Amino acid sequence: MNVLQAPKWLPEVLVPFFTLSYPTARPTNPDSYPTSDYYGTGRLDACFVLTWILVLGILRECLRLGCFEPFARQYLYRKDMVQKGPPRTALNGTADRVASAHMATANGEPAHAPSPPHASRTPTKNVVKLRPKGMSKAAWMRERSAVRFAEQGWQFTYYIVYWPLGLYIHWGLPSAPFQLDRLWLNYPHIPLCGPVKFYYLTQLAFWCHQVLLLNAEAWRKDHFQMMSHHIITISLVIASYSYNFTRVGVLIMVLMDWCDIFLAAVKICRYLRLPDLVPNAIFAIFAISWIITRHVLFGIVIYSAYHVAPLLIPFTWAPERGHYLTHDAYVAFVGLMMALQVILCFWLIMLGRVVWYVLRGNPPDDMRSDDEGYVVIPCCQRRR
Repeated sequence: MNVLQAPKWLPEVLVPFFTLSYPTARPTNPDSYPTSDYYGTGRLDACFVLTWILVLGILRECLRLGCFEPFARQYLYRKDMVQKGPPRTALNGTADRVASAHMATANGEPAHAPSPPHASRTPTKNVVKLRPKGMSKAAWMRERSAVRFAEQGWQFTYYIVYWPLGLYIHWGLPSAPFQLDRLWLNYPHIPLCGPVKFYYLTQLAFWCHQVLLLNAEAWRKDHFQMMSHHIITISLVIASYSYNFTRVGVLIMVLMDWCDIFLAAVKICRYLRLPDLVPNAIFAIFAISWIITRHVLFGIVIYSAYHVAPLLIPFTWAPERGHYLTHDAYVAFVGLMMALQVILCFWLIMLGRVVWYVLRGNPPDDMRSDDEGYVVIPCCQRRR
């Protein structure tokens, strides 16, 4: 318990919820962050995670209700007044508009591929019936777009803050590009410097918060794939933190967060009905970076964990030294990373089908119902 760094007025029982627990002496010759405070790990860290789950939930609601939704409503209202016509939204977009060409749930995975004309989906006329009595169709469409914009605004805000933070922390560690053996040298990597511990625990809080949102909101078509992704991610974060493999964990989180910035940006542009060139350009960056970071670079990390780590770290169970790498733990770590890669490959196939439709000159239009997932419907099929 970090009583020394806690405010004196804070009750002792609440200290683990507001400070990093297990402070320890700084190593004599630390290989990273020589001026930082250092910490151990333990069960009290869960208290700090619980606090940040609450903090992230409050921040999300404050930004969504106090900033993003009011801005989107006002912006879309003015845009409709200028256009003097029915609003073009994700539900009734015209064929000459290129939407985001990619839809996904909140964490940034590619959406379902274009569905055939007979696929089950909620037509616009049925969705309109859901609008409150007395509200015009245009106002209802603006409201739906404002809500979706707010959701993606929160995602964009989080990733635009945490990706640079993660990159800064990664570069502060003794690592170098394509020299992944440094991820395993001098294992176990304890004690932890303050920035690494804070980054790790707040990232864990974010993913736990995502699981809560996924179950609280209406289920989408890919609910179970998304839940599997979140559970695997949380398992990897907890295991790498508990078994003192935080350096490779920081690198993986940096690789994964990069694409989500562009995904949220694409969807924001679509909900604000910006000119086609803007979301199309961002989508191109997103598709390229998805392949590079989540398949090429992450694949290299998996290979390093599978082939290099056993050469540099002996299989030994020595809790007194923080050494927890046994053969079973090694198999579990590599298995979880490969399972995550399988899910990413599944989404890559969906993304590739969307890109193929775009390259064939059939810009997709996105539709999302309240009881289904994101479905990409080619405009040429909508006209039939």
